[in-house]
Amino acid sequence: MNTLWTRRALLQGMGAATSAIAFSSCSQQFSRNPVGLPAAALAVQPIIDPASLEKPNLTVGFVPVNDCAPFAVAWEKGFFRKYGLNVTLSREAVSYTHL
Repeated sequence: MNTLWTRRALLQGMGAATSAIAFSSCSQQFSRNPVGLPAAALAVQPIIDPASLEKPNLTVGFVPVNDCAPFAVAWEKGFFRKYGLNVTLSREAVSYTHL
């Protein structure tokens, strides 16, 4: 059995493989929104009364890059809660079209 690949068949195969990879990376398989604080963060007792703060409820928007990792770590460890802040992390879309 002698099968020769033509240029057209090779390009069609490469196009199909590239399309499959591109479409599979577009699917969302997990929730990007935080569900709730872990038990360790809930166990942290606030050292500041939230009623004494001007704005205890905050929403922090972040882009999922390494520079914003401290926000996620502080939220997981309960640092915001320790200082009387009720922080909600909002994952923002990455858009470089305005550059």
